[in-house]
Amino acid sequence: MQKEQALALDFLEEHPDAAVRVLEQHEAAEVVRFLDSLPEDYFRIVLERALPAFAGRLCGHLAPEAAARHLLELPPSTMVSILRQLDNSQIEPILQECPKSRRSACRLLLHYPLQCVGAWIVPNTAVVSSEFTVEEILAFLRDATEDTFSKYVFIVDREGVPRGRISYLKLLKAGPRQQAGHLMERNVAVISGHTLLAEAIKLPCWKEGDVVPVTGQQQQFIGVLRHADLRHGLATQNRPAQQELPGSDPMSGIFEVYGKSLLALFNSISNVVENDLKS
Repeated sequence: MQKEQALALDFLEEHPDAAVRVLEQHEAAEVVRFLDSLPEDYFRIVLERALPAFAGRLCGHLAPEAAARHLLELPPSTMVSILRQLDNSQIEPILQECPKSRRSACRLLLHYPLQCVGAWIVPNTAVVSSEFTVEEILAFLRDATEDTFSKYVFIVDREGVPRGRISYLKLLKAGPRQQAGHLMERNVAVISGHTLLAEAIKLPCWKEGDVVPVTGQQQQFIGVLRHADLRHGLATQNRPAQQELPGSDPMSGIFEVYGKSLLALFNSISNVVENDLKS
């Protein structure tokens, strides 16, 4: 059993996509019991690599607290793609187990249809007001828990409407008392969250950079769209519903080495659980 477990865990670590394809051929409830027997990190690997529909089924067999704990290890966009597979009655209890910032981010992303820009933004992005001084911006960025995904800091007014951007290089060269409103580059292109992905990919703003601010219904800044996430969103909509079974491509050689150990361990644990339920 120990040798099988070592090989199975090696398979999950070294070839996670192939390993997840093996697990996707089994009932979600059985896979949850199997993953619960392994170190917790492996549940994250499976959720991150599995098709959203299958990952959603796995979360549907977990208590809200457990589902939230695993999902919080994933980026908000990945978490939301999984939550979309659940019923509304299952989503809210999971969100209630999450920190407020993640809960708000997920609700924002869930608000938009998958074919729209708003479903693929990075919502928790550092952004500052135009009244901030350079000194205050740098202090804010040092303490911020939000991520930054470009060489620019985006600037908004007190109503949250995008007004411009400042490059990190310009911030470092500027005097500490200078205000963002005087330093920022104005007339920066923005995209509405309701813009269709197929239309957004054609916009000329991508010639100027790979990150663009996104606005909501009230023209307020709600996050940024990365060109990589835009491409991923388009690819996801065009992805075939079914994946090939293990053994039907060059990965079959890897499956022959590791996959049988994963199945053996999976079946062993499933049998133990089944026997416990019968006793």
